[in-house]
Amino acid sequence: MSKGFKVRRSKSLYKRRKSGLRKTVETAVLVIAVAGLVFVGYNVADVLLNYVPPPDELPVIVGETGVSVTADDASAEEPPVSLQEEPIISPIVSGNAVYAPSNVLASSAALSSYLETVKSDGYDSIVVEMKDEEGRLLYQSKIKKVTAADGISTGTLTAEQIANAAIAVGIKPIARISTLKDHIASEKIDDVSYYGWVDNVPGVGKRWANPFSDGTVDYISDITAELYKAGFTDIIFANTIFPKQYFSGLDFEVLPYYVTDGSNRFTGLGEFVNKVAGNNPDANIILEVSLGCFTDGELGKTAEILRNLDSRNSDSLNVGAIVLTFTREDFQVSGANARTAPSFEKMVKDGLSKVKNHSGDLDIIPLFDRDGLPENDRNKIAEAFSANGLEVFIIRN
Repeated sequence: MSKGFKVRRSKSLYKRRKSGLRKTVETAVLVIAVAGLVFVGYNVADVLLNYVPPPDELPVIVGETGVSVTADDASAEEPPVSLQEEPIISPIVSGNAVYAPSNVLASSAALSSYLETVKSDGYDSIVVEMKDEEGRLLYQSKIKKVTAADGISTGTLTAEQIANAAIAVGIKPIARISTLKDHIASEKIDDVSYYGWVDNVPGVGKRWANPFSDGTVDYISDITAELYKAGFTDIIFANTIFPKQYFSGLDFEVLPYYVTDGSNRFTGLGEFVNKVAGNNPDANIILEVSLGCFTDGELGKTAEILRNLDSRNSDSLNVGAIVLTFTREDFQVSGANARTAPSFEKMVKDGLSKVKNHSGDLDIIPLFDRDGLPENDRNKIAEAFSANGLEVFIIRN
């Protein structure tokens, strides 16, 4: 509907009487103008009526009305209509997600069956562990340094098969990999482990991946790139930690000072993640941390990496979000304190307050490990997440 405009008049509405000479001049001008318009109109009409479009000029379909107009007509008076849809920006976790058990990767049939169950249960995303805490790749990798070594890639399906199976039924696949807790690649791939160190027990202890090593950065970067290319746009980095909160005994004799010094070694964790992210700028890296690692004292274990963050700014850590793991221990109250224990809603609120003091402006996605919890408590905890504004969460077990 057109809007009315207020007319502002600065001259009289009544015209003065015209002289005879002026009338004669105006009449002549009018005749010439009419003749010109007739001439132009005749020629334009002739062109339009006899115009035959060239073979390569195809009609442009505008909207969904089914009306066909030519490209010239479409842009004559109206701005051009873009036929290319706006890109869909997929959120980190689309709706609630479920953590897949490892046995679903045994075969295509097992995976398909599980995905149908996930779909029918109303989940929108699925988290698949693609690299476990021993360092095994639970899919058939094509990375050269992996295929050249025995016992690293143990899966039966490729990353593409796993991702495509989920996408085919409308489920978003999310990969989870153990980054630094890796006892296999540390032995089989050069420049991944701590040099000469075997978990404080020479000959018995297990090796770990070293975040200060370029070999570790390259290895995890290759895995991240392979998974992203396969269709896992979101990749959770779990166990981005040092072997122990603080080293002891023989560790101090074997390892360099910058590894054992708890006051500043955490920068190595952040630099490791940022280098991998820099090598994979399109991948959405998510950092997994555990609520139990946030204490009133110094942050340790999975939370140690967050010492890189300024409390007001998360730019120093190049990740998309934090997956915060809640376990049965985080909700467990026993003995005399049981009667006066806070509600699950209050427990979640208090837990989030601890984390947000160190997580900058990163989004927090709770991962609810339900192992050992009764069904009634599981439902109440899920409601507690919603009550605290956490509508999207991941369920494990």
